[in-house]
Amino acid sequence: MQTEMQVNGLQQAEALQKEHSRLRGEIAARAPEFEKVARSGEAMIQRGHFDSANIAKKVHQVTTALDRLQSEWDLRESYLVQLVQWHALQQEANQILTLIASKRATLRQLAVGGSVADVEGQQKRLDTFAKALSTLDERTKALDRTANELIAKNHMEKNNIEISKKKVHDALSLLHNDVEQRHLLLNDAFMVATFDRDVADTEAWIDDKLKSIRLEKERQGQCTTIEDKMKRLQKHQALEAE
Repeated sequence: MQTEMQVNGLQQAEALQKEHSRLRGEIAARAPEFEKVARSGEAMIQRGHFDSANIAKKVHQVTTALDRLQSEWDLRESYLVQLVQWHALQQEANQILTLIASKRATLRQLAVGGSVADVEGQQKRLDTFAKALSTLDERTKALDRTANELIAKNHMEKNNIEISKKKVHDALSLLHNDVEQRHLLLNDAFMVATFDRDVADTEAWIDDKLKSIRLEKERQGQCTTIEDKMKRLQKHQALEAE
């Protein structure tokens, strides 16, 4: 029964199940009529009708046909229930995979590097991004629970269910690995930004002190008293201490 039709998506599978349920209603509505025919035949047989053998044969045919109809309905119902379950799980798995692909694309577009403030901002945005992945983690856990239940019940699509579950896990693992690699990249970027800032601060301080030394040298030439020279000496000693 699995290969009797091509069903594209959950919506079509649910429509088939709904139509099949309607048929169940028709069977239930006609059941009293079948029972009436059977009782009528049995009554004629009990009264010793001359054609009892033929009547018994027809009663058997009716009851057998009804049993077969109900059995066929039950079999198809089981198939359609599993079909809906499979397409529902497949739809959820595909939605999760699409979200994961979107998240990975977004992550690749996030900036890396710049000033210390820039990198700190990038780290905060990455932390927010990583926390938002908890929704995907929860959806994947729910998918796992459903998949495991269906596999345990020997679902007709258990092999494909296992494949879909693995695809989701592999994709989610890649996403979390991307986040971890981005954390490491930003840590390196922060160290570089901090180093560049410290170098710039040091160079600026050196430039400032060079200017001070040159200015002092110019002023030294203008010293005329011992008091001026002592003041210049004290300033020079203070500069050396820095």
